[in-house]
Amino acid sequence: MKVAITGTYSSGKTTPAHACELDIKIPFVRGDTIRQIVQKHFPDKRYEDLTTGEYWLLEKLGLESRIIAENEKEEFISDGCTI
Repeated sequence: MKVAITGTYSSGKTTPAHACELDIKIPFVRGDTIRQIVQKHFPDKRYEDLTTGEYWLLEKLGLESRIIAENEKEEFISDGCTI
């Protein structure tokens, strides 16, 4: 089973994802968070200060990180949606 809880950044997806993890007993997965990616790849910038090009690179990096994490599990609950 693969479950994805979707919504915009910082909308509270992780809390119900962890609750489902405990109830359904399948692992929660996520790639790096957007905050982690910004800190790693744009250390001198805040999310709000990214250029359009940097924003799209951030989206690509986030998607790649999530896909890697999801490919490691047969079943999972995620606080985002790539499935």
